[in-house]
Amino acid sequence: TQYGVVGGRWYYECTLHTSGLLQVGWCSPRTRFAPIVGEGVGDTFGSYAVDCNRRQLWHDMSNRSYGHHHRPWRAGDVLGCYVDID
Repeated sequence: TQYGVVGGRWYYECTLHTSGLLQVGWCSPRTRFAPIVGEGVGDTFGSYAVDCNRRQLWHDMSNRSYGHHHRPWRAGDVLGCYVDID
């Protein structure tokens, strides 16, 4: 789903239908979506994403581990995403 915001505090939840590789988060209108070459949310400038399968945080074309003590996500998990852009 795409919905544009320019200010305020926003939150959404999604129910995962797979435990596979996903990057969920926030992006700017400049974000390029090219799955064949692995580009999407978190992979381009001005975007942020989490991948709980690989336990990585993604921002501006780079990633970092957030710790392997968390379990990977599973189908049926509900993921909440919050952003404050004020």
